[in-house]
Amino acid sequence: MNTTPGFQVNDKKVINGWAFFDWANSAFALVITAAIFPVYYMAVTDDTVNVLGMKMSNSTLYAYAISAAYLLVAAVSPLLSGIADYSGRRKFL
Repeated sequence: MNTTPGFQVNDKKVINGWAFFDWANSAFALVITAAIFPVYYMAVTDDTVNVLGMKMSNSTLYAYAISAAYLLVAAVSPLLSGIADYSGRRKFL
């Protein structure tokens, strides 16, 4: 049921607006994570980084860090989305 005055359900302008927003946001995230941040990270770190007693190149460390972050998000997202849906605090979470 629509409780917001002046808001039409399935309005083409609203749907297109959100679709373009999502497209632009996805493109921004892709450019930042795939093109800009790796170059910046390689420039500000040493060529070889010591992590937990292991020496690895800075590009390898970056790849491992991004992979670990995406795996963490993939593992935790179902749990957090279930909590958000059940508690009714979707915007907060």
